This record gives sequence, C-alpha cells and structure tokens, in this order.
Amino acid sequence: ALSNLRNAWRMPLLREAFLGLGATEYPTVEALSNLRNAFESGDVDAVKAAIGTGVNAGVHELSHLVLWIGDSPSAGGFFAGEMFHTLNTEITVEEHLQWIRLLLEAGVRTDAFMDRETLLVRAVTRRSLQNWAAHTRVVHFLLEHGVDPNDGGPRNPPLAALVNNAQGNFFTERGFAATASAKNAFMERSRLLLDYGADPTLPADNVTATARWGEGALTVANFWRDTYPNQREFWNAYIDLLIQYAERA
Repeated sequence: ALSNLRNAWRMPLLREAFLGLGATEYPTVEALSNLRNAFESGDVDAVKAAIGTGVNAGVHELSHLVLWIGDSPSAGGFFAGEMFHTLNTEITVEEHLQWIRLLLEAGVRTDAFMDRETLLVRAVTRRSLQNWAAHTRVVHFLLEHGVDPNDGGPRNPPLAALVNNAQGNFFTERGFAATASAKNAFMERSRLLLDYGADPTLPADNVTATARWGEGALTVANFWRDTYPNQREFWNAYIDLLIQYAERA
C-alpha cells in the first residue's frame, strides 16, 4: 500500500497511519547498497543497523531472498527492480543462504504476510528448476528458527499449500513427475514440515481449482491420487506417510 501512497502528496496522514501500523517503506537504492555491504561483512549487528528497528524491518528483503534465491539478472526472464539487481547480481546460492541466515539472526520477523502468505509458504511452494535444494534448505532454516509449521497466513497452512501446488509446481500437467529433483524436493519439504509438527489434517481456507473450502493436505492428496492414475503409486505412499504422522499427533 505504501508504494501506491509514496507520491500521494494529498494523503500524508493516511501514509503516516500505515507507517504507524507497522508498514515499511520499500528500501531505497542507497539502503540496499548498505545492506549488501552489511551482508558481505557477515556482521549481524551491521545487518541490524542496515535494516533499521521497525517492527517489520527487513521483511521485504527477507521475503525477496526467500523467493529469488540463486536467481540472477544475467539469467534472463522477469527480473525487475533495484532490490533484485542489488541483491542478486554476482551472488552464489551459498551467499544467499548466508544472507538469509543473517537476517534471521538479526531478528527479522517471519510471521509477516507478503501477498497473503508467510515466508514459509513462499519457500515451501517455490518452484526452481535450477535450485530445488536451495529452497528446501530455506524451508529447513525457517523451521529451525522456530517458524510455526502450521501458519501459512490467510490462505493455506504450509503443508496444504505444498500439496495444493503439487501439480503446477512439482509435476507436469500430464501426471508424471517433472524431474527427480522436483519429486525429491516435494518429499523433502513435506518431511521437514511433518517432522517439525505440521498437521496434515488441518483444513485450508483457500479455494483453488483443485481444493475447496475446508480441505487440507490429506484430502487433496487423495484428490490427486484419484485424478492422475499415473501418479497413483506415488500418492498412495504419500497418503500413508501423512496418515502415519497424523496418528502420532
């Protein structure tokens, strides 16, 4: 909302109200440059100083790194904005992971919503043909940091979001696993969520083309099994896994 009000000189009070409620300004080029320098120093205190002290300080930057880890402007595609060019130019996956860890250690909140979803949902559902493992490691980072495995924001719990997005993000529309790496990422992220306490029966609040009100990961997994015969063996094993964890709860 603040980005839309930045130049709205007739509504300064409304803008101040948003700031008072915890909204944060989109970082300037100078601020991003300072943050990158802080990242490269490896000093948590320098990172804290660079992001500021507001309740949502660093949320934009952490969300960006979680979403775009390992991507580079030189790779082509849709890469726009100063944040992407400042934080994604000539950076390795390992450096991005270290920067994410620094932001977590600096105390950036992980329960804020970006586009109506939490950071954990962003990491869990992220499709990355080149960096499946990197996004899975981010999921592990967040869970190790104490992120609630059942908090996905106003849409879906993280596990339900992962299963709801299985076909679009991890499988092809014809019903076969896109790649072994994609299937492995789906299973690794599922097990991480379950090991940290995700509830496979928790109902979702979002309506999609495949999920209706009140359907959680277990129900949607059954839907995929019945819809895609070529995936039946995979989903039978996956459903058994979810039931095992549900019975332990």
